[in-house]
Amino acid sequence: MKKKILIIGCGNIGFNHFKALKRFGSKILIYLYDKKINKKKFPINKNIIILNGLKQSLTFDLVIISTNSNERFSVFKYLVKYNNVKKIIFEKFVYFKNYQFIKTIKILKQKKIKAWVNCLRRELEIFKKIKNKIGNNFKILYNGSDWGMGCNSIHFLDLFAYLSKTKNIKKYYYNLDKKFYSSKRKGYIEFKGILKFEIDNSSLVLEDSLKFKKKIFQIISNTKIYSFNKNEDIVIEKNMKNNSIKKYKCEKPYVSNITYKTVKKLINNKTTELTGFKESIHYHQILINIFSKQSRLINSNKNFMIT
Repeated sequence: MKKKILIIGCGNIGFNHFKALKRFGSKILIYLYDKKINKKKFPINKNIIILNGLKQSLTFDLVIISTNSNERFSVFKYLVKYNNVKKIIFEKFVYFKNYQFIKTIKILKQKKIKAWVNCLRRELEIFKKIKNKIGNNFKILYNGSDWGMGCNSIHFLDLFAYLSKTKNIKKYYYNLDKKFYSSKRKGYIEFKGILKFEIDNSSLVLEDSLKFKKKIFQIISNTKIYSFNKNEDIVIEKNMKNNSIKKYKCEKPYVSNITYKTVKKLINNKTTELTGFKESIHYHQILINIFSKQSRLINSNKNFMIT
């Protein structure tokens, strides 16, 4: 029997998931749901079905929820109320309200649904190799301009935890600009400034500032420096003991690339490196705490929304 996979939210990210699923051809049934769907981008056939609502009484082997963060919780509740769902991949930033995470965990447990958050760098081979080489004393630097600190910091905080081989991030500091910046998505906000996180002898430093003319992404250990290019598909490894240099080509951290591999594992009941939903709550809550405090400092009457 063909596996049934549903994508909820057919914007740009949803389209990238769709491109990945199309690679399975007739082996799966792809279901799509959104309020408006561009049928030129999402052409239907006997294996691609557009739903006119979520009240379907269907069984889905996997659901990818790629809506915006403001509506994701209500969509999730409605989905699992009226359908049988086995597995879910949530796009990040999952939610920006803590109670939504707590309620989601209860529902997932009650309905025995397995769930992950799409922090996809864990699925890349290059980071698996680096993880085995850097030990427990390293620093991650990610600096640039307009890279979306609000919505994308979760990727690097998650990577930091992964490389550190621990889930226990307790120390963090921030110095953010005392103003909101506009997001690419209407109704949402962004932040600029510095975020720093520490685990024992390792640290993660994120900075978004107009002073940077190009992106800097490095992982620095006691013996080696890994420098990534703009697209993160080339990595330079420098050995600080003898100054030797190695150059690696690696897979780009693009949704359309990673989703295919992840879905292939999940529909064949294999494990994925994606972060489990319960673990990801901790990393989300750290950022929610930072951004909510900063929002109240800027404007006590404004609730922050990031996507």
